[in-house]
Amino acid sequence: MKRFRFTITSFVLILPLLCNADDSALKTGMIELHAILLNLNHDLARPLPQPGSPEHQKVEVRMERLGRLAHRVSTQKSTQGTGQLYSILGEALPEQANQMTSAWRLGQTAYSRALFRTLSTTCLECHSASGSKSPIAHPIEDKELVLWNPIDRGRYLRSVGHIEQAFEEFRQVIRRPIPSSDSQFILEEALYELLSLEARTAGHPARLLGVLKPLLELETLPKYLGADLSGWIRDLEAWSRESTPKKIRITGTSLLKRARQHIVKARKLQESATDRSSLVWYWRAVTDLYGSMKQELSPEQRGDALFLLGSAFEVLTPRNQETLHERFYESCIREVPHTPRSDLCYRKLERSVIAGYTGSSGTRIPEEVRKRLLELWGSAFLKKGLELR
Repeated sequence: MKRFRFTITSFVLILPLLCNADDSALKTGMIELHAILLNLNHDLARPLPQPGSPEHQKVEVRMERLGRLAHRVSTQKSTQGTGQLYSILGEALPEQANQMTSAWRLGQTAYSRALFRTLSTTCLECHSASGSKSPIAHPIEDKELVLWNPIDRGRYLRSVGHIEQAFEEFRQVIRRPIPSSDSQFILEEALYELLSLEARTAGHPARLLGVLKPLLELETLPKYLGADLSGWIRDLEAWSRESTPKKIRITGTSLLKRARQHIVKARKLQESATDRSSLVWYWRAVTDLYGSMKQELSPEQRGDALFLLGSAFEVLTPRNQETLHERFYESCIREVPHTPRSDLCYRKLERSVIAGYTGSSGTRIPEEVRKRLLELWGSAFLKKGLELR
């Protein structure tokens, strides 16, 4: 069973994709999916109901409905503006929803909550991949938003395109004192959100530098977080000094090249595989990779882009709570099977899966996951025309 540190500060929605969807069935499905995510966010943030109680059963019914809606939305291919990325991200939704419901039924509530976070993160990346710049009206009453914690509220506002309001919510979190370890954890979450928000939407680091620098003076700031902050400030300052290039035609190939350079830079700055002080470069790479995937690329280039997305999210994913990087590695294998690139993607995928299902009782990989790995192993390594028996 995968190990997760639990938090419900990840509520995000797939609704913004509606602005790119032409199919009426897809629009309807997304609206219904949006409503269920809203309800489940409230359900899972409250004290857990007693197993077998009407409240417990109500949550399970909503989870089952979420699974059906996720399957319906993920099979729709008519969404425009996300290119191949929509199908890559959308394919994961039904499996994640089903796993969440199964864990809830077995009484594994913390695991179920963590899976909700994973599903929500996938929805956020669907929105980021769409690149929508037009904010939409809040589909819930403002008085309900007031009841949410600031990080949930900020992520929601970001998901519906209200970037300035989202920035302000996250900034309010880091302005508060951090007297306890729980507050330090919330501060870290808010900093990750601010960094992701600015690097992927604003395109200029000056505002974020003004927010981050005063934090280095806090005596209560954890040492590891202070080291991360110093790295982010260093890279944001380097970004602010970059000259604005002359207006040129941006192609998928040029974006892919620039993203690769960002990741090379990030790795050079990392002192270890778990060092998170160079996240600025990784977020900039993700933005360029999403852009490249919307444009014309050869299969080999798409395989490279998927591998780089997996590599970036393996670092960006906080505390190993989500497995988005595995989705990109798997897609890389399917995009360029029987190549050195698919070989590398499989090895990184297999390592992540085995580590994720390893706990105090040993490694217990579900049978369906074993079968999927076996299938991908064949696609990654065997020559075309050969089949596993």
